[in-house]
Amino acid sequence: MARLKGSLDYGFNFNIGASGPVDSRMLVEYISDLTSASTWPSASAPVYDGMQVVVKEDNNIYILTDKSNYTTLSSWKKIGGGGSGDSTVTGPDGSEVSVSEAIQGIYESFDGGTF
Repeated sequence: MARLKGSLDYGFNFNIGASGPVDSRMLVEYISDLTSASTWPSASAPVYDGMQVVVKEDNNIYILTDKSNYTTLSSWKKIGGGGSGDSTVTGPDGSEVSVSEAIQGIYESFDGGTF
């Protein structure tokens, strides 16, 4: 799948003046907010498969895997964060690898290099 192209070309960078994420959908306070229909009103905060959200309550990152059922916690895959150490993710073969190893693997698959 090719990347989704935006609807606006903007040739400048941003100086963010707010103390928060650029996309307000990227951060919620509680896990219950993650699955609440009131958090994601379809017109002002549409959800999409692959959307990443940090939950402050447990300091973890969640990825939406089934936008049709976003109010169900099983539609959100927790990929870690948690604060201390290097978190792990599950690879396509089911094995657990550290986030830094996963990122290194992605980088090497594109460039053949190292960080």
